[in-house]
Amino acid sequence: MDNLEEDLTCSVCFSLFTDPRVLPCSHTFCKSCLENVLQVSANFSIWRPLRVPLKCPNCRNVVELPPTGVDALPTNVSLRAIIEKFQRDVQPKAPLCEEHPKQPLNMYCVQDQKLICGLCLTIGRHQHHAIDDLQTAYIKEREAPGKLMEQLTDKRWAEVCLLAENLEQQKVKCQNIIRQDKEAVAHYFEGINRILAQKKQDFLAALDQASADLSSEYDPLIEKLKDMTEEQLDLISYSATVEEEESPLAFLEKMHIFRERVSVLTKATLPEVKPLYIYPRAGDFLKQKWSSVPLGKLERGPIPQMTCCSEWCKFHLVSKTGRIEKSVEAHRGAVLAGRWNYDGTALITAGEDGQIKIWSRSGMLRSTLTQQGSCVYSVAWGPDSDKVLYTSGKQLVIKPLQPSAKVLQWKAHDGVILKVDWNSVNDLILSGSEDCKYKVWDSYGRLLYCSSSHDYPITSVAWAPDGELFAVGSFNTLRLCDKTGWSYALEKPNTGSIFSIAWSVDGTQVAGACGNGHVIFAHVIEQRWEWKNFEITLTKRRTMQVRNVQNDALDVLEFRDRVIKASLSHGHLVVTTSLQCYVYSAKNWNTPLIFDLKEGTVSLILQAERNILFLIQPWISLLYINCQLKCVSGVKNKKVIFLIDALSGKPLGDGKPLMHKMEVVEVALDQCGTANERKIALIDKNRDLYLTPVRRFGREPKMNKIGTMVHTLAWNDTANILCGIQDTNFTVWNYPNTVFVDKELLPKTIYMKDASEFSRNPQILNYVGNQVTIRRADGSLVYSTVSPYPAILHDYVTTSRWDDAVRLCRFAKDEELWACLAAMAIASKELATAEVAYASICEVDKVQYINSIKDLPSKESSMAHMLLFSGNVQEAEGVLLQAGLIYQAIQVHINLYNWDRALELAVKHKTHVDTVLAYRQKYLDDFGKKETNKRFLQYSEGVEVDWEKIQAKIEMEIAKEREKAATSSAVRSSISSRR
Repeated sequence: MDNLEEDLTCSVCFSLFTDPRVLPCSHTFCKSCLENVLQVSANFSIWRPLRVPLKCPNCRNVVELPPTGVDALPTNVSLRAIIEKFQRDVQPKAPLCEEHPKQPLNMYCVQDQKLICGLCLTIGRHQHHAIDDLQTAYIKEREAPGKLMEQLTDKRWAEVCLLAENLEQQKVKCQNIIRQDKEAVAHYFEGINRILAQKKQDFLAALDQASADLSSEYDPLIEKLKDMTEEQLDLISYSATVEEEESPLAFLEKMHIFRERVSVLTKATLPEVKPLYIYPRAGDFLKQKWSSVPLGKLERGPIPQMTCCSEWCKFHLVSKTGRIEKSVEAHRGAVLAGRWNYDGTALITAGEDGQIKIWSRSGMLRSTLTQQGSCVYSVAWGPDSDKVLYTSGKQLVIKPLQPSAKVLQWKAHDGVILKVDWNSVNDLILSGSEDCKYKVWDSYGRLLYCSSSHDYPITSVAWAPDGELFAVGSFNTLRLCDKTGWSYALEKPNTGSIFSIAWSVDGTQVAGACGNGHVIFAHVIEQRWEWKNFEITLTKRRTMQVRNVQNDALDVLEFRDRVIKASLSHGHLVVTTSLQCYVYSAKNWNTPLIFDLKEGTVSLILQAERNILFLIQPWISLLYINCQLKCVSGVKNKKVIFLIDALSGKPLGDGKPLMHKMEVVEVALDQCGTANERKIALIDKNRDLYLTPVRRFGREPKMNKIGTMVHTLAWNDTANILCGIQDTNFTVWNYPNTVFVDKELLPKTIYMKDASEFSRNPQILNYVGNQVTIRRADGSLVYSTVSPYPAILHDYVTTSRWDDAVRLCRFAKDEELWACLAAMAIASKELATAEVAYASICEVDKVQYINSIKDLPSKESSMAHMLLFSGNVQEAEGVLLQAGLIYQAIQVHINLYNWDRALELAVKHKTHVDTVLAYRQKYLDDFGKKETNKRFLQYSEGVEVDWEKIQAKIEMEIAKEREKAATSSAVRSSISSRR
C-alpha cells in the first residue's frame, strides 16, 4: 500500500493528486500545480503567441496549450477513481514511539497529555501515570471548549479591554507628566536665568547711577580747576606780550588789564575737596544679602540704592523754646525719619544709607537695629516700644528689639512705601506708597483696608492719638479717614505735597508740613453722635447742634473752649473741652452739670446707665452719678482684664484679674442686672468669643466659648442680649448666659442671618432697643432690626412674670424663645416653667430629669441636682456637704463615675465606704475588668461588702433626709405663723 501511495502522488506537490490532468506527453499532474507552472512559464516568455507554451515538469517537453490554458487538458478519470477508492479503503497508520522503535503510540497519558507506548508506561518515563484511551479522552474533553468559552465572557473581555485602555491612558498621562516636567524644568531654569539677568541689569544700573552722581559731584570742580589753569597759562603768555610793548600808553593799558586778571585769579576761591563715600559697596552687599537668598525667592533679592555722600548727616535735639541742645552725626546721607518712643526714653532714626539706629534721650547711640541696601523712608515704634516698623522698598518689616525674635515681613504695596504709622491704642498699622494708595493693616500683616488709587503718591500718613481717625497727605490733598479706612472729609489746599502730618494731643487739630515751605493747620468738625431719636452734630469747634428727629426740634449748645470728646448714651450727653466737662440730660438741654478737668486731656469717654468713665492721660478716672458700677480696664498685658469697683476704685471680688490664654482684642461688659449677674464678653486674637462672669471668689472663672470668627460685638442697652458679626453671618445671642446653665441648649437660643449686605469688615456701633447700627467699610450706616420678643421675654423674667413669659412664647411660636425661657427658668430655679419650655422644644430627657428633681425629698437635694443639671459638680457637692447629706454627695460622684472622689468623701466622713466599694465592683463586673486602683485594693481587703446592709443604710439615709426636710418645713411654717 505504501508503494501504491507513491504512484498516486503528484511529482510537483508530493501529495495525492487533486483533479489530475494529462499532458500530451502522457504525464499527469494536479490541475493547480499545472496552473502554477504555466504562470511561471508565462512570466518568463518574451512574446505571447496565440497558443500558450507549457514545459512538462518531468520530461521538459514543451506543450502548446490553447488560450483557455489548463482547463483545455483532459482529466485522468481512471486515476481520480483509483485515488478516491484508495482514500476510502486505506486506514490511517498508527504513529510509532520515538524512544522505543516499532512500538505504536496507542495509549494516552492523562498527566502529561500526550500519546505513549506500552514500554513508556511500564519501563519508561510515564510509569505509574494515569492513562486512558485516546477516543475516551477525546470524548471526555469534547465539552471542555464550550465550558472554557463560557469563562471567556463578554464581561471578562470588557474588563481586559478596559484595563488595556486604562493602561494606555495611564501611559499617555505619565508621558504627558514627564513632558510637562521637562517643560517645567526648562521654564524654571529659564526663569532663574531671566531673574538673574534682570537683577544683574538692575545692579549695574544702580552702579551706573552712582557713577553719574559721582560725576555730577566732581565734574564741576574739575572743570573749574581746568579753567583756572588755562587762565594762569594765558596770563603767563600775556605777561610776555606786556613786556614787549614799547608804546607807553599801550603798555599802561595792558598792564592795567594784566593786573586785574591776576587779582581775579589769585582771589578766586579754590574748591574744597571732600572725599565721597560710595555706599554700600557691591562686594559687601552681595556677600551679606545675596548669599542667603534662596532660589525660590530670587525675585525678592535686594538691589541696593547706591549713594554718594560726602559727610555724615545730623539730627538736632531741640528744647521746647526752640534752642538746639545737641547735634548728632547719625547717617551717611540724609536722615529720612525719626521717632521718639511712647515714653520718650529712646529715639529711632532711619537714613539714606539704609541703616536704622536707636539713640538714647541724650543722643548717645545704643544700637544699629538693621542695615539694608535701600533707603528707609519711614519708621515707627510698636505700641509697647518693643518692636519697630520700617519700610524696605515695597515691603513692610516688623522687627522686634529682642535679638532672637522672629522678624515679620510682607509685600504691602506695588510702589515704594513712603510713610508708615503704628497706633498704640488700636494696634493698627497705616502705610502710604508711590502706588497712590494707603492701606490699613493689623499687627500680623493682614490687610484690613485698601484705598482706591489716588491721583498722586501718598506722601504722609498719621494716626490720631486715640486711634479713631487718621490723616492722609498727598499733592494738594489732605484727607481725614476713619480707623476702618473710609473717608470722612477731603480738603484741597494749594500747598504742594504734604510731607509730614502731626496731631495735637487731644486729637482735634492737625498740622502738616508742605512742599511749598508752609505749615497748614486743620480742625476736626462735623462729628456726629446718635442715640434713639436724638442726633447731635459738632458744627464748629465750640458749637453743637441737637436735633430731635421726632418733632424736628433744634437746640444749639455753645462752649467756652473747643470740644475735645463727646458721648451720647443712656439719656445723657457728655462733652469735654480742654478745661471743663458738661453733662446734659436729654430731658433738658439748658441746665448742664459742669465741672472742671484739671488732671489732663480726656482721650476716652464710656457711659453706662448711671456712670461715666473718663480716660484722662495718663490716668483713668471714673465719675459716677449715684450708682454702683464695675469698670473693665485694659492694661499693658493684653491677656489680663482688671475689674474695678466704681465707688471705691478697688479691684472687684478677690482682687485677682481675669487671665486669658490669648491676647484680648475687644472687651464688652453687659449693661443690665445686679453685680452678681454681670457678664463680660471678650474677643481674643483668634477671633473666638468668650463669656465669663464678673463675680467669683476663690476659684478661676469659667471662660466659656460661645462663638468663633467674631469680628465685632455689642450688648443691648436694656437687656442682656449680645449681637455680633460672626464670619459671614449677623448673629444674636438672645440669652448668652445659657452657656452657664445648659451649654447644649445654647445653639437653639441663637438667631443668625446672612451679613453679606454689610460688606467686608463692618463694625457694630450700638444695639439700642431692637435696632442694631452697623458701619460698613465704605463709611455708610446700615440699620438692622431684630425681633423684639427676646427683649420682652427678658423683661418678664426679670420681673418674675413667668406666666406672661409662657404666654409670649406660645404666641410667638418660636423655638428660640422657648429655648431662652428654658435656660432662664433653670437659672432662676423655676422648675415648672422649665418643664413646659423643655417640653415645647422636645427635650424629653431633660423634662424627665426635672420631674425627678421635683420628687427629691429636701430643698438642698433639689438645689444640688439643679447645679448638676448645669454641670457644676463642685458646687453641687458643696451644697450637699453643707446640708449634712454625706451619702447624697457620695452618690453624686458614684453616678458620675468619679470613683476616687467618692472614696475620698466616704473615708473622710467615715461612712459608706462599703457602698462605694460595692458599686465600684459592680461597675467592673459589668465591663469584665479587674481592679487595678491601689486605694480600692487596699480598702477592699479590710471592708466587707454586703448588699443587704448597703440597701438598708441607703434607705435609712433617705428616710433621715425626708424627716429632716419635714422638720425644716414645720419650723419654717411655725416661724411664719408667729410672724
